Amino acid sequence: MLDASFHQGASLHCHQPQDELRLMVVSSPKGTLKTMEAMWQACRSLQSLGYPVVVLDAMAVESDQAPGLQQMLLHAPWDEYSAPGACADVGALTVVPAALGLLTLVNAAQRKGQPQQTLEPLEPIFRRYSVVVIHAPMELLTTTMLTGCPTMPLLLTRPGQTELVECYRQLKHLTMHAGLTGMVAYMVSSADVAQQEQARENIQALERCVMHHLGQRLRATLVYEDHAPDLQRLALLLLENAGAITAPAPLAWQPGQQAHSAPLAYFAQSH
Repeated sequence: MLDASFHQGASLHCHQPQDELRLMVVSSPKGTLKTMEAMWQACRSLQSLGYPVVVLDAMAVESDQAPGLQQMLLHAPWDEYSAPGACADVGALTVVPAALGLLTLVNAAQRKGQPQQTLEPLEPIFRRYSVVVIHAPMELLTTTMLTGCPTMPLLLTRPGQTELVECYRQLKHLTMHAGLTGMVAYMVSSADVAQQEQARENIQALERCVMHHLGQRLRATLVYEDHAPDLQRLALLLLENAGAITAPAPLAWQPGQQAHSAPLAYFAQSH
């Protein structure tokens, strides 16, 4: 189990953002508003440390009314906004609908037989940021999307027997289908002692199952979703286990072939 102390990964606090585009991956249950808000707060904590963050939300589907990553891939308005050395605003959290766009990248890389390059087209689009957070359902994470990427996906969950079984299932699928090891954060209220105790029991049971059936030592932690220092600790945990998105080879991805001449607005919303 991960140390619940705030000092977990705290040495990263003094580091300045690097030139490489860092990748963090988060999966959370559907319909849990408190858990989602905790994730947004963790992303804001990263921004407060000087890391501009963009969230690619694969739980949200792009459309004409709510354009997002899919439109960014088809049209190339981003060159003039994402020149090397340009910095994104750390004041507002940028969230981009990305369900179709990420699936497009997965399918394109599979057709080319280059799954390890699936996420490379994101680098020229989002290089003005320091961190890309992919928030996605497990069905997407167990495709070839993260092939060759050393990131460790974070599973957000809550105490409960049903949640315990589902969390183990997701960890197993990550291992079997994506070759990845996940980590788990149990989100609880700082005022609910019974919920905290149930979460600790769930973590212990999950540790035993993962060790026995998957041969892995589980990385898990308890997070108070209404406690700012705990959410910052969660942010640092993500940063500590982040991967990197490398730049594509020249001409490896050419969305500009279908580009319009007029720049498109950013497909983002603030959370």
